[in-house]
Amino acid sequence: TMRRDMMNIYRDIDFNYMRFVGDIDVYEDSTSSKIVFYGIKRTQLRRGLPESDVCEIEYMLLRRDDTTVLTRRIWPNPDKESEPGGILSVLAEDVVLFDIQYYDGQQWLKTWPEDMEKLCDLIAVSIAANTEAGVVKQTFMVDLSGAKAGTGTSGLFESEEAEEGEGSATPGQPGM
Repeated sequence: TMRRDMMNIYRDIDFNYMRFVGDIDVYEDSTSSKIVFYGIKRTQLRRGLPESDVCEIEYMLLRRDDTTVLTRRIWPNPDKESEPGGILSVLAEDVVLFDIQYYDGQQWLKTWPEDMEKLCDLIAVSIAANTEAGVVKQTFMVDLSGAKAGTGTSGLFESEEAEEGEGSATPGQPGM
């Protein structure tokens, strides 16, 4: 789901009509990435209600009881002047790592401020969750470098691994 959403990031020649922000949430004992962007959706989310083809999508971790869950919020009628709304769904439970990095063409960054007013070239995402088999880690990259407004499509690279215990860096992945 996340991969598909990122490959369908809405692009416009005028960045004022776009939204792409990468940030970090700070908790008492850890930090976690979060990302908010406008994306193109192809299905109606709320039957019988007006919706735009462009929606606001946010991925973030939330603490629920004694676990951490990866969530997706999709808002079918985004408005930068209004409080964010939409439909919140849980994608994964017992998540121990959610890390996103952004490549600007020269270096990897942990955050992507809205005032950058452009898309990054690459997005690297790592997610790890506790399972009965141990920690399972998923890593993928989305290439936005050739997919600026009105050009081409995004590319995708991915790897998946199962590990014993805590998640660790995947060789060849930037800063993870």
